[in-house]
Amino acid sequence: MNYDNYIELVQKFNNMKPRDIHVERMLDRIVGRAEYTKLDSQGRITLSKSLRQSVQIKDNVQVVGKFDHFELWSTELRDSDEAGLQNNKEFNKSRDIVLQRDAD
Repeated sequence: MNYDNYIELVQKFNNMKPRDIHVERMLDRIVGRAEYTKLDSQGRITLSKSLRQSVQIKDNVQVVGKFDHFELWSTELRDSDEAGLQNNKEFNKSRDIVLQRDAD
């Protein structure tokens, strides 16, 4: 997400009325941890110490591609999240519906 898209998103959240607890929590996650950074001369980004700590990234990172963005995950947290999903009945039901739809 570039800076202009980020500002647009924040403005949309700010215009939501009434401001319920769910909107506030989403704003905390988006705005509270956001940092502007630039690529170095070799195309790399550096995550600040506070950002790495807040998302529990120590050494290994998994890059998870989404349709219009990507996420950086601590390998340990991502593995734990995946294991939790494998045992989640609602997730498995949704997955099965999607896979069945694709098979038809």
